[in-house]
Amino acid sequence: MNKKNLNRGILNTKPHFEILGGLRGVAALAVVIFHFMEWVFTDYGKNFIGHGFLAVDFFFFT
Repeated sequence: MNKKNLNRGILNTKPHFEILGGLRGVAALAVVIFHFMEWVFTDYGKNFIGHGFLAVDFFFFT
């Protein structure tokens, strides 16, 4: 393998989608709000963001 092919392999990276970065930020805020609202409403049925813990999966697996 010559040096030119080695450098070409290093430069091949996965594409970056900026919208996913923004959505990950929204997911992080959703988790923060979820934890805050746990103090306010202990009953998940009354909590408007009762399934906010699912944002963790989105954050780590995108």
